[in-house]
Amino acid sequence: MKTIQKIPLFILIFIPILANTQGLTSLTGAGTRHDIETWLKKNQLRSYNENSSVLGEKYLFEDWREGNVITAEGLTLRGISIKYDLLEAYLILRVNDTHALLDAKGIEEFEIINGQNTLSFRSVEFGGKKHFVQDLFNGKTIALLKKHSVRLERKDPGNQAYGSGVAYDEYVSKKEYFVMKDKAQIIPIKPSKRVLVKLFKDQEEKIKAYIKKNSLDLKEDNDLGELFEYYENIN
Repeated sequence: MKTIQKIPLFILIFIPILANTQGLTSLTGAGTRHDIETWLKKNQLRSYNENSSVLGEKYLFEDWREGNVITAEGLTLRGISIKYDLLEAYLILRVNDTHALLDAKGIEEFEIINGQNTLSFRSVEFGGKKHFVQDLFNGKTIALLKKHSVRLERKDPGNQAYGSGVAYDEYVSKKEYFVMKDKAQIIPIKPSKRVLVKLFKDQEEKIKAYIKKNSLDLKEDNDLGELFEYYENIN
C-alpha cells in the first residue's frame, strides 16, 4: 500500500480506514467534494513553526491531543490531532501534513481527550464577539463556563543590578468563569462561597449545607461543576 503522504488530502477524507493511520478517523457533513476542498483551502496554514524562546506555555496542552471538532460549516471531524492556542484563541487542527487554523467563528464545538477525561468546549458570543469556552457543567437551565487565555509579558530588564524588571518574555495564564442562564444570558463570576450563595439565593441554605457537607473546594473546577449540578437537580 502507498504511504498516506502520497495520497491527496481530499481522498483521505473519503477513506477513513486509511486516514486512521494519520489520526483522522472520520469527516462528515460536507455535501460535495468541492465543499471539503474549499474548507481546507480557506483554513489551511501555509507554514507552522512551534519554536519559541518564551517561558511558559501558550497552548492548553503542550503536545498534540486527540479530539473531535464540529465546524461552523457543519463538518464533523473525529479523531484528529488538536492544539488549542490560548494566546491567539485559535484551534490548530493537524490532518496528515496539513494544518488548519480556526477561531471561534469557524467552530461550533470541540472536544479534547486528556487521558481518561474528555474536555468539552463550544463557541459562545459575549462582549460583541465569539469566544471558546469550556463546559464545566451544562444543564437545562444553567451552565458553568470557563474561558482559558494567556497574555504575553514582554521582557523588561529594568535595573538588573538590583533585581528589578523582567529578564525574559513569558506567557501568563488567565482563567475566567461565566454562568449561562436559560441558554442565553451570560454573567461573569469569580467563584467563591459568597458569590455562589448569592447566585443561588433561592436555595441558599441548601447550597451552604451542601458545600459544608461535601467539603467542596470552590477553587477546583470539578467541585464547582458538582455544585452547579446539585443546584440544577434541586430546582
